[in-house]
Amino acid sequence: MAQLTIEQMLDLAAGTTERFGKGRFTQIWQNIVKFEVLPRLLKKDKIVFDGGDFVRFNLMTTVDDNARMVGLGDVDNPNIPAAMTHGRADWRFTTWHWAWERREALFQRGAHKIWDVIKVRKAIGMGSLAKLMEEQFFGTPTSSTNTLDVLGIFHWVPKATALTEGFNGGIPSGFTDVAGLDPTTINYSAYNAGYTDISDADLLEKVRTSYYSTDFESPIDGGDYRNGRGQTMRHYTNKTVHQKLTAIARGQNDNLAGELFAYRNGVTFNGNAVQRIAQLDADTSNPWLCLNFDTIDLAVLDGDYMTETPAMRVPGVHNMIAGYGDITWCLYCRDRRRNACFNQI
Repeated sequence: MAQLTIEQMLDLAAGTTERFGKGRFTQIWQNIVKFEVLPRLLKKDKIVFDGGDFVRFNLMTTVDDNARMVGLGDVDNPNIPAAMTHGRADWRFTTWHWAWERREALFQRGAHKIWDVIKVRKAIGMGSLAKLMEEQFFGTPTSSTNTLDVLGIFHWVPKATALTEGFNGGIPSGFTDVAGLDPTTINYSAYNAGYTDISDADLLEKVRTSYYSTDFESPIDGGDYRNGRGQTMRHYTNKTVHQKLTAIARGQNDNLAGELFAYRNGVTFNGNAVQRIAQLDADTSNPWLCLNFDTIDLAVLDGDYMTETPAMRVPGVHNMIAGYGDITWCLYCRDRRRNACFNQI
């Protein structure tokens, strides 16, 4: 490691400068205006804590249609169907760290102490984790040979390859199964459709039609919007689609009878907010995701949830100290049929 001077330790130089004010700093690193993953999935009442080599989730695939109309005295014909199967989601491993030079803390004693460099470095590490998890959620490996990255949402709710509407989101490109299952043999395919134009007649009509098949629900009042369906049923898209929807809503609210509604700098469709996701801005296929978070789980290995390793000296740099955080986690969707994806073709 190259030698560092006090002037090169930017955190230290800023932290010991009186003119910035004691105990205050503002983070401006965040390019992503709003994170969705951490506040929505990484909560203890939402996280699934599990153990074992992988996460197993059970699926009932049939009821065998054994209910029947009978006449008086008909002979019983009992049957035990093979109704259950299970999917699997493999663990992925994430780490982050924070580091400081031993003498940095000594420079910030007494009147020179503005803020704790160590706390700031830990905040930087957590910010890095939030950014990475957001990227992992809205991305996905393009091949089964990638065993490092999390199987993101486009693995479970794949993009369409044709304009046809329906449960066409089966096995993603580059894979031979989904969660160890063949979705073509059971009801385990996501809804998707390609579209040509961001218009009421094309994209909006396809999203509207999907509600009948996916049972996507709209909030019924303000309380349901803030704490119920409005938080469970989520629309996600990129800036291109969001801006076009806003323009359509402002120009045609009367024609759409309030179905598409613009407010402040946002837009709702059937009462559900359509959220712009920064990570999707570079996606030229202009996707629109309809996600039901009652069907999507983030699992964490029991015992490795935000685990912190005690600070230790960095080998070869005896005055450098580092702490580490770890989380073992994975993402999976139990009912892909209740989720949809629309993308431009």
